[in-house]
Order: sequence, then structure tokens, then C-alpha cells
Amino acid sequence: MTFVLFELEQGMKYAFRISPSAIEKYRDCPYAWYLKYILGKQESKSDTTSTDLGSKLHTVAEHMLEGKTVPEELQELIPFVAPGLPFLTVKPEEVAIEDSLEHELNGVSVVGRIDFWTYSPNGILTVGDWKSCKNFSYAKKPNELASGVQPCMYAWLLVATGRCPQPKRIHF
Repeated sequence: MTFVLFELEQGMKYAFRISPSAIEKYRDCPYAWYLKYILGKQESKSDTTSTDLGSKLHTVAEHMLEGKTVPEELQELIPFVAPGLPFLTVKPEEVAIEDSLEHELNGVSVVGRIDFWTYSPNGILTVGDWKSCKNFSYAKKPNELASGVQPCMYAWLLVATGRCPQPKRIHF
């Protein structure tokens, strides 16, 4: 007996697309993954509000990294973003910001959107993913973030797509 989970429609390149967010959603709650990625159900309103704030914080960070003026309506968020930027000791033109990547692996499209990344001449890959949360007591610790699916997949995607050479060291 053969089961067909996905059939390619005309013009489709891959039967399935997977992202770090989708894998983490499945790991955290398979039922929530099923609702979102199989049934196409939208997130709850409270999740949407958090997502909106995260998007605004990303916009502020992008503008600051690119040396652009932050839009007037988002200026109040600068104090929440600025403390996370000093560790970046590279010039703005050496930072890839909001970089979308896709690579095929055994018929599956692996996708990711990296907030920012740099690759230094001495072989150090730095992959950054802005995080926001309502309460810092819920914030993940650096070791939890670095051992998560998202930064590891981003590093793999960068090498697999040829965007950077195999790094000697990876910083998240």
C-alpha cells in the first residue's frame, strides 16, 4: 500500500518546504505545528501582537545596522535594540541583513531568513537572530539559543548555498 502525503502540482519545484521555525514549532508542540503548517490555521491574536512587535524591533535593528535613520514612529524602540549592537565590530557593508536562503535536500526545500550574518577573514561565521519577549524571565539563555535548531540550520544553509566557506568557528 502506498500513501501520498503531498503531490506536486504543476509548476511546483518541491513537495515540501521546511524552515527552522517549522521544526521548532513541531518540537515544541506537534499539534500546533499540524494546525499551522498542515491545516493553515492562523496564530492567535496575542501571538500576532508579539509578532508585530518583533517585526518592528527587526526594522529598527536593520536600519541601525545599515546606518539609516530609524523611522519616526519606531524611534521609541531604539533603546531596546541599541544594547545588542555593540558586539558587531564590522562595517555595515560587511553585514548581510535579512538574508533569505533556500537549498534543496533530498527533494525538500530547506528555507531560512537570517536576521544578519558576517564572515570574517579568519574563518569566523557570526549568525544573528534578533529575539524579543514580553518578560525577560522567559527569555532563552545564550546556550539555549546556540543549541537550537534555528542557528544551526542557518549556518548549514550559508555553507550549503555557497554564501560562505566552511567556517573554522561559528558564533551565534
